[in-house]
Amino acid sequence: MGRKKEISLSIRSFLSAEEFIIKNESIIEYDCIIIDVGLKKINGIELAKIIRENNKDVSIIFISGLEQYISYGYDFEAIHYLLKPVNEEKFLVCLDKAWKKKCSYKKEKDIITIKRFGDIINLKFDDIVYCESYQHYIEINTKDSKVIVKKKISDLEKELDGNLFIRTHRSYIVNISYTKEIKKNSIILKNNIEISISKMKKNKVKEFYFKYF
Repeated sequence: MGRKKEISLSIRSFLSAEEFIIKNESIIEYDCIIIDVGLKKINGIELAKIIRENNKDVSIIFISGLEQYISYGYDFEAIHYLLKPVNEEKFLVCLDKAWKKKCSYKKEKDIITIKRFGDIINLKFDDIVYCESYQHYIEINTKDSKVIVKKKISDLEKELDGNLFIRTHRSYIVNISYTKEIKKNSIILKNNIEISISKMKKNKVKEFYFKYF
């Protein structure tokens, strides 16, 4: 499916619900989670309940050899409840639905999807304060954390909302909504961090600021 749609996929597998829970206390957000209902100790239905308590948007696909749990697919708004042996064509249709849901969610929620060392991270535009480039990496500073990715700042700039983010310097992109003050050669953010403004971008940054506010 990834090749057909020319998209990059990151796949992780877990041997139990317990392993999934233990290893996912991080920022990583999944676009689709495929659950075998017949998991031991914590079964697939119980795991889906835990997932939904923490993430109401992720797509869930159930796989099982048991028909009696089909109704739970509706309870957790699952993409589908597939019975074993799984039909490949039906499975691909489910993945396609999950992909379309992700694209719709991304548009509605104003998020950017970042690939970081094999993991996929969704960041809301509103949570990103500024981005700083150094060597071949970018440090994306959010309200609560920092995410480091290997990426060109020019490519990141194209993926961000042009009505909210401004390139102030060859090494910086700023979310204008977090601006507290504009000085002669810098922007002071609401968290008091000072970001450089290059001479070439000075007028453009000021125009952008007054247009936004």
